[in-house]
Amino acid sequence: MSLGRRLARSFLKLFPKLLVVLVGIGLYCLVTIYLEGDLKSLLVGISSTLISIPFIFIFYEIWQEKAHRKLNSSAYEFAQNQMTVNIASIKEKLEIFIHGAFCYFDRPGHVVNDDDIENIRIETLDAELLSGVDEWDDDLLDFELANTFEAIADARYLGFQLRDLSVEVESSDLQALLVNSFIMNRLDDDKTRVIIHLVQAVKMIQSFLSLHHDVFVRSSIRIHGLHINECTTGLAALVLDPEDDLEKKSKVLDIALVGPDQKHEELLKVFVVNPDYYTILSDHINDVIEAMRQWRRIADPVYLDYEAGRISIF
Repeated sequence: MSLGRRLARSFLKLFPKLLVVLVGIGLYCLVTIYLEGDLKSLLVGISSTLISIPFIFIFYEIWQEKAHRKLNSSAYEFAQNQMTVNIASIKEKLEIFIHGAFCYFDRPGHVVNDDDIENIRIETLDAELLSGVDEWDDDLLDFELANTFEAIADARYLGFQLRDLSVEVESSDLQALLVNSFIMNRLDDDKTRVIIHLVQAVKMIQSFLSLHHDVFVRSSIRIHGLHINECTTGLAALVLDPEDDLEKKSKVLDIALVGPDQKHEELLKVFVVNPDYYTILSDHINDVIEAMRQWRRIADPVYLDYEAGRISIF
């Protein structure tokens, strides 16, 4: 809220009390000029009361407003942080849509060898070679529509990931915050507009995925060196076994919930986006990216994820 609006709001709140003070001052002036005796003493006492009591309430309200402003500041920071946590989870989910299975490998330590497009192999780098490799710094929020379309067309998805290719949970969490009056009442109008835009864009993606069951289609591509380990009932781990050096240790890439009747070989099959949906899916994803980009411009990018116990940058 701007300084001018705060001053106007404060004046409107204090105006009735100031009016009583002015009445008291006017009464005192009239009494001292025109009256004498006991009636003058009585009316002077009344005018003094009219002047003093409103001032007591004015000072009380100023103090209360100051304390309330500090509370609102803490509540505002909490509300903004919770929104950023939810938006960051949507960003992480979209990175799976953009990078597919390569989200596990497009970073220092692994090199994707796709010379034979039907047989993708993962090569691991020695520790001494990693010093000359740049960190993977593809920021999703820097993507433009053309980048999104190209990434969707090139992405390869494991059956292991298909259960995660949904934003239903993230959409529900964001809508729960949207109807939370404690949080929404403490966000300014610009942030509220961005949140509404983001909710609409996320719901569009979720509706599209729900209504089209052929978005991801099976391909003949294989990604070598992967296998599935069953951790406990309902949980499975995606493990990479380096094919280029048998002495290198296996590495757990991800752990996810899987169906009790789902076969391990099905989880390792590779899927691609149906070419008929390249354009519409990239459009939906780009709408969400644009909403998140707007949020980053107007909100603090540093947030605290209380559940994960970490401080991150959006």
